[in-house]
Amino acid sequence: MKSMGGLFSRIAVIAALLCVQQTNALAGRDEAAAAYQRGDYVAAFKELKRLANAGDIEAVTMVGFMYSEGKGVPRDYAQALQWYRKAAENGDARAQHNIAVMYDEGIGVRQDFAQAASWYEKAAAKGDLSAIANLALLYMNGQGVKKDPAKGISLLRRAADQGDAKAQTNLGKFLIEGTGVPVEKATGFAWLKKAAAQGEPDSQFNLGVTYEFGNGTQKSLSDAVAWYQKAAEQGHPMAQHNLGIMLANGDGAPRDQTSGYMWLSLAAEQGNADAKAKRDLLASRMSPAQVTEGKRLATQWKQKVLGR
Repeated sequence: MKSMGGLFSRIAVIAALLCVQQTNALAGRDEAAAAYQRGDYVAAFKELKRLANAGDIEAVTMVGFMYSEGKGVPRDYAQALQWYRKAAENGDARAQHNIAVMYDEGIGVRQDFAQAASWYEKAAAKGDLSAIANLALLYMNGQGVKKDPAKGISLLRRAADQGDAKAQTNLGKFLIEGTGVPVEKATGFAWLKKAAAQGEPDSQFNLGVTYEFGNGTQKSLSDAVAWYQKAAEQGHPMAQHNLGIMLANGDGAPRDQTSGYMWLSLAAEQGNADAKAKRDLLASRMSPAQVTEGKRLATQWKQKVLGR
């Protein structure tokens, strides 16, 4: 059975590097940004820490991010939280958002939705769209706050109206399903399209679902394949799963078992058990040469997209 659309809840920890690049108020920001962009994380971390110790709050947040991601320094969530708190206490919305994500997802701390909601509220009050979108989901699910779908939808609309792709994706999905709001499939589909136009993979996947099953728009298997392809190329496991099945069956595109095997293999490597089962079943119907080619294509894709 194919994977249907799902809600892809949280927005991940956000780097402050863009702000570091955009402002030259303190010497060294350009050097730190340039080092980061060329992948010299050790040099970037060294310069960012110097700036942070000199009182640059955005650099403080970025140091926390570097510890969180293990870039230029061994990954250390305790240190990440310490630096984020320092910036958050000085009003930095990105740091507040990132602390919230850590509590929301239980990253380096015990999962605590109430703490997550509190920090999202602080960042949301400063207009951080990611925080607004994530806070909305806590209200939708009643996690850390009293369940209030109406407030959740209101927050999603607020972030979506300002262009946040994750909010647009989740709002579109809720409207199509009628979760916390009356069913408005056409409107939900339009929100998914807005998010997909920004390259948001979850929305691209969900557009594939709407086209495949005619839920929110006219059924079109060729359009479903096209949208699954876009999301799959970005590493979306469920899109890879569904694309693999469609190609293997010749639904919406010429039958291509080799490419189907490739996409199912990539999804399976990300932990999709159904993809593994489907891949193995498909392999039993393919020639050894086709299976070998499917494996080669999967390896080639990983080398090209993931660098491994």
